[in-house]
This record gives sequence, C-alpha cells and structure tokens, in this order.
Amino acid sequence: MAKDHYEKLESHVTLLADDLIGRHIFDKSSNRGGVFGSSHWGKSGTENADQGLRPWLNSTGIYAGSGFYETFADNFKAAVLNTRVPNKEWRTVNEYISEDKLFIPSSTELGYTEQGEAYQIGSVLAYFEGAGSEERIAQLDGKDSYYWTRTPTIKHHSDMLYFICPSGKFNVGSVSYNKMGVRPILNLSSDVMVSETRN
Repeated sequence: MAKDHYEKLESHVTLLADDLIGRHIFDKSSNRGGVFGSSHWGKSGTENADQGLRPWLNSTGIYAGSGFYETFADNFKAAVLNTRVPNKEWRTVNEYISEDKLFIPSSTELGYTEQGEAYQIGSVLAYFEGAGSEERIAQLDGKDSYYWTRTPTIKHHSDMLYFICPSGKFNVGSVSYNKMGVRPILNLSSDVMVSETRN
C-alpha cells in the first residue's frame, strides 16, 4: 500500500490484507460511555470488555496466547514491525499513539479526506491516493462485505465508527454491530522479500 508511510519507523513497506480475514467485535465493554462498547482503538478489548479487536489482532491482553498474530509462523512474527499508529479520541479530539504489530486502517488512510464528520487520522496510503470506491472493496467468503476502520465520528456517540460498505463507500455505525469484517494492516522492514505469488 505504501513505503515509509509511518513516522519514527525504520524503512518499511505497508501491507493491507487483500480480503477480510474474518469478522470480529470492535469492543464489547460497558464502562466507557455506554452499554454498546467504545470507539477508542487504543482501549479496545480492555477494562471490563470480554471482546475487542485490537487485542485479538495483536494476541495481547484477553487474547494472550491466542488471537490472530499467534497464527503466524515464528519467522514471520519476527519480521512484523511494531508501528506507532496515530489515533484520535471521539469527544476530546486528543491525538494519541497506539503501538501495534497489526491494526486496521483509518478512513483517512483509505482515502477519505473530506471535511465531514470523520476525523483526519494519519495520511492517505499511497495506493489509495485518488482512489475510488472500487479500490476499497474487500470480500469475505467470496462476497463483498462490510469492514471496520478505526475512525470515530465527530458527531453522534462514543460508540460510533466509520466502516466500509460492500460497495467500497464509507458509512457510520455502532461498534455494537455484530462482528464487522476485519482487514488488517502491518509493516515489514524494507529488507524483507515480498512476493505477489502465494506460496
């Protein structure tokens, strides 16, 4: 998707899953602004939550010893870089950094730059510069599907996030939506050989 995109990281290439790896709850907690969970990426799956997308992707916290990262071979785990991921809080608009091996894209990174109800988080990945909706379409089980971004909305409530529709367009919905699709990002050192051919 891009090269040397993220700040304070060695020379790297950014990879985005071609299609969705499955569906997962973004956050299932009841002590951060409502009974439906929170749009705060950095706190996903923490405190009193029994499910959360961030720890599941990174195999941390409540998913230590399981989760998605744990499915990788040891040599691939060692190649994945720890990335300082830019984020913003819903109500305060405070910027914060999460450190992740795997994460999901912001709406900005996927090409949404309009000054609407979405916070500008990070910058557009090179692949999505000037891209249309078709470039954002991703499938699950052979069907175009919905998937999460990590971008909260400026308005609405603390449980509202942007997501991508099967058409590739942006929309807004609650993190309580049951198990939206997941399209993770990771960064590898530029020294790592990457092939477009599956093996």
